[in-house]
Amino acid sequence: MLSGTTATVAVKVFGPDLDVLQNTGEQVRAAMATVSGVVDLNVEQQTGVPKIAVRFNREALAVHGLNSADLAETIQAAFFGTKVSDVSSSNDHSDSRSIRSRCRGQSRDDA
Repeated sequence: MLSGTTATVAVKVFGPDLDVLQNTGEQVRAAMATVSGVVDLNVEQQTGVPKIAVRFNREALAVHGLNSADLAETIQAAFFGTKVSDVSSSNDHSDSRSIRSRCRGQSRDDA
């Protein structure tokens, strides 16, 4: 059984362009609809996940004493946050919660 579906038959289409995938999914659905006995056809709606592609200039990083791993970690922290502390209102810390820090939404959106 494929992950994420309870269907008896499932067709998964993969690729980098969600618009092309949606179009291909509709074509597959239309073709399968012509098969006798096939019922309950649907195409799952996939939502776009914003991505940012970063290519590092290793020579420029080295001039400043940086490396690509450190910069990648900083970029990840800016977008997804990084744990900076814990806070608890009890002595046994049973209700401990993490405090995370990340860039403001506008800064992330402008990237």
